[in-house]
Amino acid sequence: MAIQAVGHALNEFMIIMHSENVERPLTRRTVTRKGYNYIHNALSEDPEHFRQMYRMYPDVFHKLCNIIREKTQLQDIRLICVEEMLATFLRVVGQNNRFSVIRDTFGRSHFTTSRSFNKVLKALNTLAPEILVKPEFAVPAKIRESTRVYPYFKNYIGAIDGTHIPAMVTGVDVSSYCNRHGTISQGKYFLVDCGFPNRRQFLAQFRGVRYHLQDFASQGRDPATRS
Repeated sequence: MAIQAVGHALNEFMIIMHSENVERPLTRRTVTRKGYNYIHNALSEDPEHFRQMYRMYPDVFHKLCNIIREKTQLQDIRLICVEEMLATFLRVVGQNNRFSVIRDTFGRSHFTTSRSFNKVLKALNTLAPEILVKPEFAVPAKIRESTRVYPYFKNYIGAIDGTHIPAMVTGVDVSSYCNRHGTISQGKYFLVDCGFPNRRQFLAQFRGVRYHLQDFASQGRDPATRS
């Protein structure tokens, strides 16, 4: 009975929806030169402020726009230039701005903002083989000639700061390889007082700073820095 009642209610709702002639006005943003004027004014003002906003100086920005025009299919369209499209892209990826912010800044609709972003992304993907330097596959001599690290690191490209590489250590050396997460990992440093200088395998703390307190709380291992 309950299922029949729900079905009957849905049927009545669909009849009402189809019988009503609801007019929904189109909300289309008027195309203006707001975005064009905005980015060109920004390019002519303080270069340092421009670099902070778009992650590059104006001269580099101009060069990139010229490369995009010359080597990709992305071109200026009605009242929207490549400079504005690239600025839209850089604000999103460089400042983590939402499309709603970009939309109001440049005076464009959400659809136009999204389309500009994807056009620039496609253009940069086209340029990637030319402007990105591929890593060399030759094993560096420092690794190749070391019996301690070769062949274990022969295919490495690099290491990101904060990366913990698991290690197999036994005996008295375990404490030296124990990281702040309580696991054993490669990346051996001796943590020394701030009175010592930073040098190979010695990691000195900054004065007046306490590190990762939440990881050591209530364990009797509170780190302290002498100021």
